[in-house]
Amino acid sequence: MVKVLILFYSTYTHIFKLAEAIAEGVSMVENAQVTLKRVPETLPKEVLEKMGALDAQKAMEHIPIASYDELPQYDAIIFGTPTRFGTMASQMKTFLDATGQIWTNGELIGKVGSFFTSSATQHGGQEVTALNSMIPLLHHGMIYAGVPFIPELMTIDQIEGGSCYGSGTIAGGAGERMLSAAEKEIAKAHGKHVTSIAKKIVEYSPLKMETKSEQVVLSTTSEQPIAKPTSNSTNNTVVSTSTAATTTVEPSKQAPVQEKSSTNTTNAKEQSAVKQEQKKESSCCLIL
Repeated sequence: MVKVLILFYSTYTHIFKLAEAIAEGVSMVENAQVTLKRVPETLPKEVLEKMGALDAQKAMEHIPIASYDELPQYDAIIFGTPTRFGTMASQMKTFLDATGQIWTNGELIGKVGSFFTSSATQHGGQEVTALNSMIPLLHHGMIYAGVPFIPELMTIDQIEGGSCYGSGTIAGGAGERMLSAAEKEIAKAHGKHVTSIAKKIVEYSPLKMETKSEQVVLSTTSEQPIAKPTSNSTNNTVVSTSTAATTTVEPSKQAPVQEKSSTNTTNAKEQSAVKQEQKKESSCCLIL
């Protein structure tokens, strides 16, 4: 099971509608579980009323507010925010700025992250908003995933939001424009793509990696030959280290040297060879 959180802030429901379309894409992936949540509103009710956003806020009341400590339980998080002069809305920024403890613990490292956004006009800064917004995710160690170049991203005969950096929608100056059919398809492709990547990461879990590494260690150590004590050293203590695959014999319990002429002759030859080698080394020069 791959768990995906779509975490958004929306003033006039444009981002909310985009989040619902992304959720459809997430559901296209087998064994995927999607959750929609909002970040807390920071504007007072009086300001929202002057902005004409109260009705829109009521339409999203059924979406629960997210908490910081729940973020690590998801395998992928897709963040949504309106464009505010080329960057994310202050509500989303406030939420992310409070995730310092999660960052300290490294709890989002390896998770998949992405962003979707909206703007009033076609050139209102959607791409740069996505680029700026991915920076906190990279600080968290998340893996950023965008949108593959589907046909809806390559059309030139209509106005639409979204890019390879993340899906998007154009809201209009007064918020009169809602999600188009092409923008919905881009959003669905966005959700499906992010979830597919997260699923691959989940399937290649640390548990499986640990099992494979253990198998490698076992096969490596089993192939290393372990010296066996000879008949003349049955009382010796043999200590084997599996990591280096070596065998050592305690010096205090070494077997006595056999008093045979052939053995003495061999030892004399070895000592002579060692002395000659030492003379060669002493005559070497050190080149700097």
